[in-house]
Amino acid sequence: MIQLAKTKTLVSFTGENLQRLSARFNAEHHIILPQLVEPQLLDLISQRLKATTFRTRVYKGLGKDLCPDDIRIASSLNFLCNRRQVLDFIEALTGSGHLGCFVGKVYRMIPGQDHYDSWHDDVIDNRKIALSINLTGQPYSGGVLEIRESRSKRVLSRVGSTGFGDGIIFPIAADLEHRRTTVSGSVPKTAFAGWFKSKPDFFELLQKSRKSTRTPAEIFTREFL
Repeated sequence: MIQLAKTKTLVSFTGENLQRLSARFNAEHHIILPQLVEPQLLDLISQRLKATTFRTRVYKGLGKDLCPDDIRIASSLNFLCNRRQVLDFIEALTGSGHLGCFVGKVYRMIPGQDHYDSWHDDVIDNRKIALSINLTGQPYSGGVLEIRESRSKRVLSRVGSTGFGDGIIFPIAADLEHRRTTVSGSVPKTAFAGWFKSKPDFFELLQKSRKSTRTPAEIFTREFL
């Protein structure tokens, strides 16, 4: 297993287990990482999500959702995902080659609010592997991750509501597209999602924040998303 905690990252996969997961990732084009975020950290994140306000975010020509005004939620998860142990693990699992950093954001999709996502490939800005972490404390309907072949439009994978704190990783490639389906029912979907990138390296981002009047949280949230 791999689990993100406030003070450390727990990785306890054997070589055999890692090979088996890698084979599944290549065959199914995704892997679910159960309980990727430790329960205590999830509780803190939930408290911040309940306390913050949300505003509409529009992806030109692609979709619309909500983002929280409290940027500390995403920045905290960004720092955890940029631990070298995490980057090394994702490299080994996916065969992606060198990964320099991770950049992610928090989003919310509310049923009946015209929140949607369109098919896209995300093949820009050195993105190699996508990660989505479920921050919804109860099961939701819809909001399914779908992955398809770009040319044939054949759907290869569908991943619905996972457990609270579970992660999903999937490849970014020119021959693949993905989307989130519309959320239905009465429960909004909240998640942290982003990309492992081949470059820049994480320490370059930190150095950039030291030379700027903005904090590292603002560097992540405002410039690299």
